[in-house]
Amino acid sequence: MGFLRETQIKIINTAMQDFLKMWLFLIFTALVTGCAAEKPFIMASNDLSNYRPKTYFIMPLEDNNSDERGKANYPDAAITVRNALQNEFMRTGFKLVSNSQIQELYKKIEQEGKINEISNIEFAKMLGADTLITGCLNTYFKGYFALEMKYTTVSFSIEATDVKSKDTMWSANVSKSTPWTYDYDPAAFAQELVKKVVDELIEKGHKR
Repeated sequence: MGFLRETQIKIINTAMQDFLKMWLFLIFTALVTGCAAEKPFIMASNDLSNYRPKTYFIMPLEDNNSDERGKANYPDAAITVRNALQNEFMRTGFKLVSNSQIQELYKKIEQEGKINEISNIEFAKMLGADTLITGCLNTYFKGYFALEMKYTTVSFSIEATDVKSKDTMWSANVSKSTPWTYDYDPAAFAQELVKKVVDELIEKGHKR
């Protein structure tokens, strides 16, 4: 085979590869963007405009990360999302029970051997909180689709319970993936999603 023929074949192969990459990229972007179209949604059980808790207590989130890659690469994902929640609530003016208060009370109860006797609601009440936030992390990872295409997925759910009445005041279920991107940090993406949740909470009239 002559040099010219080999060159032509290489050019054709390269063009076909670029064409395939383009179509894979378009298909992948369409799929992921479809998932990303879902926005965080606050489900409110009551009129939040009349709800003004003095202090929130955000429990550590349960880590139910369903992706093995996420578990291996981001073992502290649940802590990261909880920290994002705490930071965003404080940034927007909500009052939270401090971590030092939580640790001090936990240590005291542990020394008394009563850890398994106290419910989350009772623990929140002992901390002086009037609203308890519980939740779980469902998915948290950076994925690799094909041809070096990367995307990030984060999903979590949280629920706010009135400590006195034990009624659920509001809840949020969040599940989103980024469009195709190279290096999008899951922690940064989680922070963006948490901000949207808190912003929507305020939009619904929740007073700080």
